[in-house]
Amino acid sequence: MLLHNDLTQQQRDEAGNERGLIKNWIGTLTTDEYKVSLLLIKALSSHCSKAVEAVGLSGIKSNPVSLEREAGLGDFFLDPTRGRLLQIVHADWSYAEGKDRAARLLERYPDLNVIWAANDAMAVGALDAAKEAGKGTVIAIGGQGGFPAALERIRSGELKATVGGTAMTGAWALVLLYDYHHGLDFANDVGLHYKPDHATVIDSPEKAKKFGSIVIEHPDRIDFRSFSKVFTPKLEHYDFRYEKVLEAAGETPAR
Repeated sequence: MLLHNDLTQQQRDEAGNERGLIKNWIGTLTTDEYKVSLLLIKALSSHCSKAVEAVGLSGIKSNPVSLEREAGLGDFFLDPTRGRLLQIVHADWSYAEGKDRAARLLERYPDLNVIWAANDAMAVGALDAAKEAGKGTVIAIGGQGGFPAALERIRSGELKATVGGTAMTGAWALVLLYDYHHGLDFANDVGLHYKPDHATVIDSPEKAKKFGSIVIEHPDRIDFRSFSKVFTPKLEHYDFRYEKVLEAAGETPAR
């Protein structure tokens, strides 16, 4: 099973699709990166009291995840009333590159008020660059992933948002594989290329604390059997929403 990164269309033209030329490639499970990107830029824009002047820090050029996330960011600004997307630069998914690129963008665009980053490492790098430039409190900065460094900065009030969900990709793949191994083919429900609706916006200290506690620190609290059709015969459709994760951990959503 292929996880997180899909093949490009050119690669699929050469290798075929699931259960085609490669018989034991039984499925692909990826996040809806376009949706995640839109969720993030909407969350960041909500912090602006004036017209949005945004830049984007993307990952590796031509990487499928980078391209999908960039598309979501770009399409948000097709409506000119939402503000302007000034530039997208590539920062190799890294903290160091994110900090370096953000520092240059802060010099280039003095009215910049939103920094969208395609992952949390680059977002934290951008935050540190903004703080060093004396603009850490006036620019809305956020990333994607829901990982510890970003959650810590959200709890401190420095980072405005991250979109979590990607960290659960492996868990959902294991659920599907377990059921497939026991004779329940996920293809009959979610198809061969599945994008679970597991994204959640984390934009408050309370949400960051709860997400970190359950998904990052204590995933053993989650009863993953409740997501499996083998263990839960009454389950008609796979449902991996974050609300269901909280329910399986005996929790309720944070406001």
